[in-house]
Amino acid sequence: MDRFMLHLKNSKYLPKDATIILNNSRDLIYGMTAVIRDCRVSSKFIELDISVHKNNLELLLEKLSSIGQNGDSRLIIEEEMEKSQLVKDGISYFNNERFWECHEAFEGAWKQSQGEEKELIQGLILVAAALVHYQKAEDK
Repeated sequence: MDRFMLHLKNSKYLPKDATIILNNSRDLIYGMTAVIRDCRVSSKFIELDISVHKNNLELLLEKLSSIGQNGDSRLIIEEEMEKSQLVKDGISYFNNERFWECHEAFEGAWKQSQGEEKELIQGLILVAAALVHYQKAEDK
């Protein structure tokens, strides 16, 4: 199976709805060879962390359409990137409330940093991680 980050367009859900959406999503895809790991809710998107075979992605999206229309889906792969690109991506993800991806991008930049720069990026990672938890209504 391949791992994807799905972003369904959000028109009515709040972070407090993340668990309900997660359970409903799992019910909607029942019988498919797919796993929905997590759900996060931003003002723009419902973000689902899933594993599914690439050739079944469209069917999965169709089954989830009652929750929200597909905004985009991104195959998650680990790749080497320049630190400057990772920082740009992290900022873009942050500004689009895609905090899990923001965290991942900044973590890649953190691995390539040293000294005070590394500490600054670590702080950004912690902020992104806190916002991931907020999107799952895990405020505590």
